[in-house]
Amino acid sequence: MIGPKSKIARLLFSGLAVLAVAAGASAQGGIGSGFTPGPAGSTSAPLEVNNRMGTVMVYLRTEDGQPLPLKLTPIVRIRSSAGGAALDNFPTRTGEGWLFSQIGVDNNYDVLVRAEGYLPAVQPVKMPDTPGVAQSVIVFMHPLDQQLAFHPPAGQFILVPKAAKEVQNALHDLQYGHISSGEKHALKAVQISPSNPYAEYVAGLTYLLTNRFKEAKPYLEKSVSIDSTQAPALTALGTVRYQLGDSAGAALVLSKAVQLDPTLWKSQWILAAAYLNENKYQEALDHGNEALRLGKQKANQVKLIVAQAEARLGQRS
Repeated sequence: MIGPKSKIARLLFSGLAVLAVAAGASAQGGIGSGFTPGPAGSTSAPLEVNNRMGTVMVYLRTEDGQPLPLKLTPIVRIRSSAGGAALDNFPTRTGEGWLFSQIGVDNNYDVLVRAEGYLPAVQPVKMPDTPGVAQSVIVFMHPLDQQLAFHPPAGQFILVPKAAKEVQNALHDLQYGHISSGEKHALKAVQISPSNPYAEYVAGLTYLLTNRFKEAKPYLEKSVSIDSTQAPALTALGTVRYQLGDSAGAALVLSKAVQLDPTLWKSQWILAAAYLNENKYQEALDHGNEALRLGKQKANQVKLIVAQAEARLGQRS
């Protein structure tokens, strides 16, 4: 009735795809050619003709194409695609971009960008064998998935220091695409604090992010059984149940998640999909529309669920 479940898994935790791109040093934002012209109306970078050098102008954009806010003070560096440390060249802030001068031609490079609240970005750029060449690239920055931010629990579920450190390391590794290392840290945290719902949640998350739903389920089930008041854990468990074909079970926990935090558009999305599978078309329509309202352009995939629910209800969109 709806699109493949794998699409929901990929998009629910969209940070995973970005992490994989960053880890593989491939282009972000769909820029497959490795370099693109600067934004319309921008001026060309000045040419450097000495010693077979060129320039690279870097433009930073958010997911929706807007300039990255300057208050974030991003760190922009460049290195040879062959690896190793970043070059000694530091960029000069020029208009809406960052200008690298004295970049050797006839070589491939990676532009590296870090900014608070965003995943690290890697954008390739090719410098052809043309002295004085001026290249420009656009780097699309993807916000850090809050599922991977460290939110230390308080109260009766506070983590002991060793477990907290392991959880923090696990989430840090997941942010930067080091899935295997993140998994090891998460499982270590569970060993140290076997009855802590947050440690169990993070362990389940490491499996969920790699589509190992059966492995994720027991950790998330235990997390929710210990503490059923955490919307992220409920959302993760609902996603796993949905992926495993248990739409009724998914709807049960996802409905609790959106009650706790109605602003979670991805929770609303999966809940709508689960209700659609359960032939609860009005509920699917209501939560699908809410997902669209909250997620805006990022929730375009929900339109299919809404259309299918409307068709079952005899409505026209």
